[in-house]
Amino acid sequence: MVITLNPADLTGEAAQSSLFGGNVLASRGDLTGDGSYAEAIEALGVTDIRYPGGAITEYMFDIANPDADYVVDPSTGETIPFIPISDFMAYASDNDHTVTIVVPVNKNLGDEVDANGNRFAQIDEAELRTFINDVSSGVYGDAEISAFEIGNEYWGCGAMTSVEYGRVASQMSEIISDELDTVIVQGGGDTSEIDVVFQMGYNYGDARLSDAYDGWSAEDTIEDLALRYPDAGIDDGFIYASGNMNWGGINNALVQAEFNADEAAAADGIVSHLYSRGADMAHTRTGDLRMIEEQWLDKEGFEDLKVYITEWNQKSVASLDKLTDYGLYQAHEMLNIVEEFMAYDVEVAHVWPLIQNTKNPLATGFEYDEKSPAGEMFTMMSQTLPGKSMIDFAPVAQDTEFKAGDVDVHGFAGDDQLVFYIASNSQTESTSTDIDISQLVAAFGTIETTRLGVDDGDLPGSTLSSPNVERLDQSEIYEDGFLTADLQPGEILQVVITNVVPTDDFADTFNAANSAGAGMDAATLLDDLIDEASAGDVVTPEQEAPVDAPAPMVMTNGLFAANVVDQDEPLSATADDATPSVINEPSDPTPFESEYAVTDQGDFEQPQDAQPADLTSTPPAPNAFAMSLLSVDDIPTVDLPTPDDEPYLDPVEEDDDPVGRALEASGGSGIAMAFLPLLALLGIG
Repeated sequence: MVITLNPADLTGEAAQSSLFGGNVLASRGDLTGDGSYAEAIEALGVTDIRYPGGAITEYMFDIANPDADYVVDPSTGETIPFIPISDFMAYASDNDHTVTIVVPVNKNLGDEVDANGNRFAQIDEAELRTFINDVSSGVYGDAEISAFEIGNEYWGCGAMTSVEYGRVASQMSEIISDELDTVIVQGGGDTSEIDVVFQMGYNYGDARLSDAYDGWSAEDTIEDLALRYPDAGIDDGFIYASGNMNWGGINNALVQAEFNADEAAAADGIVSHLYSRGADMAHTRTGDLRMIEEQWLDKEGFEDLKVYITEWNQKSVASLDKLTDYGLYQAHEMLNIVEEFMAYDVEVAHVWPLIQNTKNPLATGFEYDEKSPAGEMFTMMSQTLPGKSMIDFAPVAQDTEFKAGDVDVHGFAGDDQLVFYIASNSQTESTSTDIDISQLVAAFGTIETTRLGVDDGDLPGSTLSSPNVERLDQSEIYEDGFLTADLQPGEILQVVITNVVPTDDFADTFNAANSAGAGMDAATLLDDLIDEASAGDVVTPEQEAPVDAPAPMVMTNGLFAANVVDQDEPLSATADDATPSVINEPSDPTPFESEYAVTDQGDFEQPQDAQPADLTSTPPAPNAFAMSLLSVDDIPTVDLPTPDDEPYLDPVEEDDDPVGRALEASGGSGIAMAFLPLLALLGIG
């Protein structure tokens, strides 16, 4: 197959190194030594480190004694080793890692409740101020702090409703921000760049309002919620065109309503935990990001919030097969997720998990031995993507990659380099693709190529596969303006072209990418370049589309694809004027499943599943939303999403919650992604 990559615009923001952070779990594994987190962090290319982890923050981390080297596991009563904060900060400082510190919240509520059963905040302010002051002034070490994160998954291990978390998070934001200012006044250091970040709202676990309104009409539900929470602005706008309720949006409104102007000004960022459900459910990459954009960044007082993704990965979930959906396909999905981070201007991201024996770790087991295929992909991206901007080869589609049959071509530019990731989506067939880059590159220095595969005999999509990383000579990959990608099923080729001299038609885009890598906005720079030039001197990428370009025939996953043709017939990546004739959107007919990982020091390979306990049709106090552990057979089915629904917002954390968390089992709504390309063409949405 032959394809041609024509000049195209940039989109999104340049990747930052802070997108490649990771989580250290203080109760699991050694920080340094053989098989330690330090070995994994160095090998993987992790930047910012989140401590002390996920649910263990709420269950085991005591800010009154953060240097404890042993803690009690509440699920077993056993005393277990714990990485003290001083050891963590010393390691981070010595190895030039920035850090994100999670501050527990689940003890910050009193017994008094309001008319709806929501408890009021009861924060030990002196204890909190002491902790923030000591950590940020260097008492425990002088590692650079990116952020203090307020709690971990308030709806699960935090055991709070959205109203309760809003009350706690708003007050903690102001206290933490004020104490950081105090450190400056006291001469304890410059804390002005430390962010205070809090979690977005979710309709899960203790915050799951939807169960209380089972059987209610949407109109009656809105009327009741508006009466109960008059300051939250709940109205008919939270009803989708399908008639389903936007429960995620309502929970975000409830969190937001608890912030006054001063508290909102004290907060610097908002947090999501983002776990996608694989390539066939691409909307699960963006649901939280869209929610943040629409319900927070568009609201007065919250416009300047930074976006933190403090856990992310392809989800370890029963609906994804451990023999076919992980391995190299998870590696490709991680690239797709990072592209969404760039599209939505994510500030900091921490992958989860680094070391674990779930389906999706970057290194499998309880100690670091070797990287998984996903871990190798993470390393490649961490080393290559910072300073690069996305090239939008699919301007009428949701994503940016050029799609041709079973091959995707992702492009990035910056630092005088072009980077391509050429990925096979095939499960069974090898592919050979010749890619004409002559419309982009007039001259270059070198081409550095890495092929990510699996060991001979391993399945490309298996959780048990070992990665095989191969460096290719330039002569094997490039000749006369063409890259040749010969790939086995699932394999990914990383191509880095250095010292690029762009073609005249690509020069404005490429120069904008170089400036964006230096900290400037790529899209704005490109617009400025075009605006400043005369019309006769500038040819935009859209004008470069060949007049006789073949009409694109396939749209998959909401992405633009040119015709898939025989090897001798070139494809065009910018035939924008052609009209697509077929929309073919693969969908997952399987009802959304809930994965409720109840884990301790034992086996993580067989997570339990759970759903909230049955509730009466009359809305009980929100903090009475109990959770019951059930077997997989007890998971309820849900209706498939309708075209008018919003993306299904997946519950998130893949962590070591020894008490357990209730994840979304039903009642979520989702968008039928098959309609997105058509809506984009019509200018809707």
